[in-house]
Amino acid sequence: MSALAPRPPARARLATRARPALPALLALLALLQAPAPLARAAEPAASAAAEPWALLAEARQALERASPLLADFEQTFVPAGFSAGESERGRLAIGLPRCLRWDYEEPFPKSYLLCGRSAWAWNPGEATGRLHLLEPDEERGLELLRLGVDELRATYRAALGPATEKTAEIRLVPLAEGGQVRDATLVIDRAARRPVRLAYHDAEGNYTRFELAGYRPLEDATLFLPPAALEWLQD
Repeated sequence: MSALAPRPPARARLATRARPALPALLALLALLQAPAPLARAAEPAASAAAEPWALLAEARQALERASPLLADFEQTFVPAGFSAGESERGRLAIGLPRCLRWDYEEPFPKSYLLCGRSAWAWNPGEATGRLHLLEPDEERGLELLRLGVDELRATYRAALGPATEKTAEIRLVPLAEGGQVRDATLVIDRAARRPVRLAYHDAEGNYTRFELAGYRPLEDATLFLPPAALEWLQD
């Protein structure tokens, strides 16, 4: 578990200590925040390679146009070597291009807020929270948070996965080894151009999946402000 992750209740700490909540959220944030690539003339042979990037850019642009939004999420974490894992549920507030906020509700409440390069984490009812300032030279894997689509294309290989009548799938695989993300899959609703699933394996082989549903307008923009009453301990 990241040093930034809020502390679960005592009875839950043993069961949740290995769950990499913050890296999973950063991976999701990276894919949602990737800006659109510059328009360019593409040869026919390059069109297939460009298609997943264009689809990703369209999804991100659609989210930004519709922000602020609220969505329901279910996060499932399956440790390496296991066929099943544990699930958590909550709400995702989307305020692109700057902010995302996760409020976990079940089984244990906790919150994360990411705005720009600042990341806050806290447990409801506690007097302190954690503040982490993301630096440009952070460990490999978090570069997904910084790079635009053109730079990501130099770092990751993208391809379209199996499609259905309603969804399209984008698969990302690093071109080089050594990062925190081994592979990622993003499923996008074709009509709404919104992500409905993000799944990825980390470097240790753990599997994390987010299911997103129930998108609706967000009325309370103060969700993108960290709670003022807490004392923030900076990492």
